[in-house]
Amino acid sequence: MTVELIDGSCGIIHPREVVGGKARGLLRIIELLSELKKEFEFYFPEGIDVPGFYMVPIGYDMSLSDAVLRQADALETDRYAVRSSSYWEDGREHSCDGVFLSLLDVERGNLIEAIRQVQASATGEDAQQYQRDFDVTFDNRMAVIVQKMVDGQLGVIYSKFSSVLNITRVVKQLERGGINLAVLRRFSGPGFLNVGDMLGGDYDFLPDASNLAGISYFLENNLGAPQRVEFMLTSRGSGKQGLSLLQSRHIVGDLDGKLEDDNEDPNSYKFIISSYEVNGVGRVILPVVCIGKQGSEPPLENISYEAVRKLDSQYPDGYILVCNYLEFEGKKYDSVTPNKKALVVTGPSMGLEDHSFDIARQKGLLALRVDGLHSLLYDLDYPEDNVLNTGDLAMLKGDGIEGKLYKAITQE
Repeated sequence: MTVELIDGSCGIIHPREVVGGKARGLLRIIELLSELKKEFEFYFPEGIDVPGFYMVPIGYDMSLSDAVLRQADALETDRYAVRSSSYWEDGREHSCDGVFLSLLDVERGNLIEAIRQVQASATGEDAQQYQRDFDVTFDNRMAVIVQKMVDGQLGVIYSKFSSVLNITRVVKQLERGGINLAVLRRFSGPGFLNVGDMLGGDYDFLPDASNLAGISYFLENNLGAPQRVEFMLTSRGSGKQGLSLLQSRHIVGDLDGKLEDDNEDPNSYKFIISSYEVNGVGRVILPVVCIGKQGSEPPLENISYEAVRKLDSQYPDGYILVCNYLEFEGKKYDSVTPNKKALVVTGPSMGLEDHSFDIARQKGLLALRVDGLHSLLYDLDYPEDNVLNTGDLAMLKGDGIEGKLYKAITQE
């Protein structure tokens, strides 16, 4: 029996045995789209959509490349997102964030090779490492999503986020760099979810963030679990705002955090920096390992995997890893830092351009993303008692709303 390409507008919710987990989630969104529009399109007058896509199903014969390209041409674009959709991906037990390959801004001439690369990632190093980390076994069943690229402001909604309170978190890129962030209280009960007051972030973002949170609640209610929703805010020339939904994934992990009593003497630690970009709840007191302190920006460009492994091996009881990013643009430091117990990153914003925070959440690691911390790694003008050096004792605390980093005060 010949396996055929599947158009995203087919109107059929294919099983994950055919299209994998991520594609099945997209098909569910399309099924719900008309109802979602009725409730929310008033807030996005340019319209709400799912960018056109098709699926290369599990078991498709890639020698039939002409058919793949004809289907791509029907999307009427010259740039494609080529996304993984493993059978094992986006389930209730394993979301596999950052495990399988997805490629953006792929041109038509590179499309076939990009699809092959995504298929091969089913058994790649990251997939093998994930299986070791979580003691699970995957096979090579991998479908591929080919989707029309859209321009706009990328963002992500966590309909429920690990915190001492019941919260929703919304993050959006700004056109000129930086982000908007909103941490919102959410109220839930039998059959309802409502947006509450803002607990932190950018107050000018509150109206959009509240509407986006409402969409994530709609999807959570209909898909049966808290959702991580990727979106693009668009403006198609009219000046009005539109919304493209790119994907929605189950959020995996403990979302009801509890912070242990703080018995540490506050006079023993010096406050260094804080941020609302924290991935959960916890308190970690351990030495710091700073990757890339020696050299210029960006800190991670001048240190080898082998050097990172050596640093990791020197702290078998654990440490707080301080770095520019954990995984981004081909750099993958997660697998060579198995002894880390917490993470502080200074690079891409939470959930937008990399999966550092999602990976850390799955592993139960507290993670914080901050602006300006890179100065503490190599700025000689900083006061010495603020500078973080490998081996310094530090404390990282987070309540799911805000995270704070402290450095132990050395007693003379």
